Amino acid sequence: TLIQSVTGSGSLIAKSSLTGRFAKGTAPAQQFGPFEYVLDNALAVSQESVSGKWSSGDKDDGIGVSIQSDARGAFTGTTKGSGIGTCKISGTIAHAEPGTAKNMYRITLTATDAAPNTADACNLQLGLPYEGPSFIALVGAGRYVGNGYFRSIAAVTRTAAGGTLAIFLSKQR
Repeated sequence: TLIQSVTGSGSLIAKSSLTGRFAKGTAPAQQFGPFEYVLDNALAVSQESVSGKWSSGDKDDGIGVSIQSDARGAFTGTTKGSGIGTCKISGTIAHAEPGTAKNMYRITLTATDAAPNTADACNLQLGLPYEGPSFIALVGAGRYVGNGYFRSIAAVTRTAAGGTLAIFLSKQR
């Protein structure tokens, strides 16, 4: 399969920055960051903030993920690409602390093979839940607050057997 392990390390300075190194499979380690703290990501969100259509289209790694989520956080979706295969996914993305406006969620998803042939087989671990933390990344859509924000769901999930899936899904219209 094309799914590769990812290893890494780094450092976090609270409300300042995140830096580190990571390696995919046997590839040499690469530097990431520094990612600077952005106050926008501390804005209030609700459970309903995750509703709608979200997708990625990472052609470089051959991993595409699309989901449609309702206001309660239940979602269904699909994956495609040489790095992930053709899967149907379903799960929930729920506020980590219900009743608060904190920008922290918990995502759980499971995958089933939806490939029309073995060449496109789903490369996720089937039948095992992927679970992990998630948040909505908010990036200002311009100079003025009135312009609003571009929103993306970021999540890193794992199965009990060690399967890992990291996703960054942009809000679609």
